[in-house]
Amino acid sequence: MFSFKKMTDEFDVTKNILIVGEKIKRNEDIIETFAKNFSKDFKGLITGGTEVEIKVGEKNVKLFLYTPRYGKEYLKKIWIQYSAVIFVYDITDRNSFEALEGWIQNVEYRSKSIPKIIVGTNQENFLKEEVDEDELKEYAEQKNALYYLMETNNAVSINRIFSDIISKIFRIEGPIQKKDSFSNYKATTKSKEEEDEQEEDQQEEDEQAKDEQAKDEQAEDEQAEHEQEEVVEVILFGGQNSGKSDILNAYFNRHNSVYNQFYGSITVKVGNKFVNLIIKEGSYRRELLQASCTNASAVAFVYNTNDKKTFYELNNWFKAMNNIKPELPKAIIGNKVKVLKEEVSEEELENLAKENNIKFYKVVSNENIIILDELFINLVKEVLQQRQSANYRENENDENDGEIKGQKNEGNGCCLIV
Repeated sequence: MFSFKKMTDEFDVTKNILIVGEKIKRNEDIIETFAKNFSKDFKGLITGGTEVEIKVGEKNVKLFLYTPRYGKEYLKKIWIQYSAVIFVYDITDRNSFEALEGWIQNVEYRSKSIPKIIVGTNQENFLKEEVDEDELKEYAEQKNALYYLMETNNAVSINRIFSDIISKIFRIEGPIQKKDSFSNYKATTKSKEEEDEQEEDQQEEDEQAKDEQAKDEQAEDEQAEHEQEEVVEVILFGGQNSGKSDILNAYFNRHNSVYNQFYGSITVKVGNKFVNLIIKEGSYRRELLQASCTNASAVAFVYNTNDKKTFYELNNWFKAMNNIKPELPKAIIGNKVKVLKEEVSEEELENLAKENNIKFYKVVSNENIIILDELFINLVKEVLQQRQSANYRENENDENDGEIKGQKNEGNGCCLIV
């Protein structure tokens, strides 16, 4: 988590703004778009948050913008004294709108009086909208919240939203500017020529700043491409009714990533390393397991919690995998394809996972699908740790071989140490 510094004399006002909603990437994009517009040295979010220093009228204002990368319940565990909360949904996705109620309840669990702002994104696709503005307006009135509609990642709309929050909620008047920019509110006795000259200088500085930002972004992109050397391939195995394709579709839909029926890939960052995560749906026939595992880095075994047969089949999958690639990191996914009465108890799942020393995860679409992030990131971490250990052992063996060869050569009067 972040460590928060006490407000210094440098800032007249410090405010914390929370941004929440089902689509975490969309929340992060809103923060990043605003931060890039006003921070020359913005390097990206740190665990979902960043500070933006701006000037509003004559006041120096520091905003801390944060979005949690976990579910709604996470807000009950960790809470900062937020000044306002922005609730984000997609107008073309009714589920994301209906999920707002859960987010609002979890926020009001901490503070019922906190100012609320509801933002509907993806307005450029208004022809596909599943929630119209009248319904949004009525819901916002019920929750005593401001509401906005905006196009995805539209900088002008995002700036307007934050400008309204600052003026209407925080009662700070004046245009939003970069902290070190020239304020139109500052009294001056300069001549018109001096003002024009200063305005030209300011425009030139802004253009240079934009050029520098573009270069920095390009350098970051090039660095990311350069660093993206690791490839981790995770294969999903399970019976015909286990719901492997549901897991695949849910994960890539959550991250708005392109995928086909049996395969998808996405770039994730683990520590300082960029990883190309590939997730494939393996065969439902165990005799084809070896062929499916040719390039596998890790595997996840899927069963349907409403179909006990798919659960009983897991042991056969474990045995088959142990005969082929026992060293691969593994996980079990209890998948509720449809939310019915579960045939597999929590105790049965825990016992099976404990007997086979495998981590397990239970997933329910549209409720705790975020668990898939934890699942795949944990598998990636295990794979990277395995590779690091293997490289260490390989280097250690090379060093030992070198010492032996060096000793032999030295004994023969040779000065070369291999």
